[in-house]
Amino acid sequence: MWQLILTTVNLAIAAFALTLGFAKAQAARGNPDLTLKLTASVLIHCGVIFLLCTPAVYRAVGAALGSANLPALVVDSATVLCLGHAHLMTQLWHPARKERAALRRTIATWAPVYGSAILLMAVLYVWADVQGPATPLRYSAAYADTWQVVAFQVVYSAAIVATALVTMQQCRGVVMPGRPDLDVALQKSLKAFATAVALDIVNIALTLTAVISAVSTGTHRLDFLAEGAWFATIASGVAASFALARLVFSSRREERRDCRAMEQLWKVATRLGEDSGQLVLAPQPLFWWRNWRVELLRRLAEIREGERVLSPWWSGAPALAVADLADQETDLPDDFDLVAAQAAAVVLHAAHARGQGRPPLPDHARLKAMPGGRVPEEQERAHLVLMARHLNLPLVFEAVTRSSSSAQSPTPGK
Repeated sequence: MWQLILTTVNLAIAAFALTLGFAKAQAARGNPDLTLKLTASVLIHCGVIFLLCTPAVYRAVGAALGSANLPALVVDSATVLCLGHAHLMTQLWHPARKERAALRRTIATWAPVYGSAILLMAVLYVWADVQGPATPLRYSAAYADTWQVVAFQVVYSAAIVATALVTMQQCRGVVMPGRPDLDVALQKSLKAFATAVALDIVNIALTLTAVISAVSTGTHRLDFLAEGAWFATIASGVAASFALARLVFSSRREERRDCRAMEQLWKVATRLGEDSGQLVLAPQPLFWWRNWRVELLRRLAEIREGERVLSPWWSGAPALAVADLADQETDLPDDFDLVAAQAAAVVLHAAHARGQGRPPLPDHARLKAMPGGRVPEEQERAHLVLMARHLNLPLVFEAVTRSSSSAQSPTPGK
């Protein structure tokens, strides 16, 4: 019964982690976001660990490779790598530690630790040359009479505890730059992630107890603790997968929302004119089955390209009109942002001017930069979303109308 429950739970977690991990890996193709790649790696390693720790799979792999307990080495090595990637991923989430110099220092410090631990475990496994039967989940306790196996467990335990402690510490003070909408989801995910890492320490404590008991007494009465420690790993895997899945799904939901929020701005910025219906670019409509991250990046790029094409018609008049009207308005929306409203008015005015066939503005009369156009890269998405939400404000329409009327009125003396 125990074997059946263990097999069912392990395979379910492995299937979930591998499915989500390969989906993230597919999304990471051609994407420079290192966090996305590390998330995929953590999930794939987690899936491999649970798959190999399924007793039937453990025995089958060991028999196929000619070393009954070789999966124990693979699982422990994968666990070290999994936590190592989680360690780096939490650093990328941390505002004070995500700079390139800090990342290079972390990699230079910890890569030798992980590499040495895995290499030393491999040497000790080969050196031990255990010829006994496969012992899923209790290799170190079952062969505690072999000092190389005990040393193997000590090296593994030291690497896991050290990595777990630093990863838990880095889960504090994490923010999502430019994405305040994800802060709540991120904080909840970090709590689950820190809990998952802490449970790995529980696994180590129970396994070491079984090993120490076997060494000191010469009996295996506490070997069941090594198997029971897997419950902590199951809980850890569930918590980690839940934390990453929660953040992934929250991110996808916000990406879908932002894509839709920017749709009107996208249409305004990419049209040559409302009358002609021609497009500056050749954007494609969004469908529910598309990769929303890719669509979002494409939409951001198309809006910026559309703004660039409209730049010869950028006028400061709409921005000034928005500022004047905002000073007079007593009932502005709570989320009103002057810079976003000015940028929306400038784009809308430029699109109308070009669509009506007006000539480009002379250099001295043309805006050199869009209001808010120099926001940091990580805040660009939030700025464009806010800009899109201001397009429909009556204040923005009135500012554009005033500026258009002023531009069309004859100049005295002509």
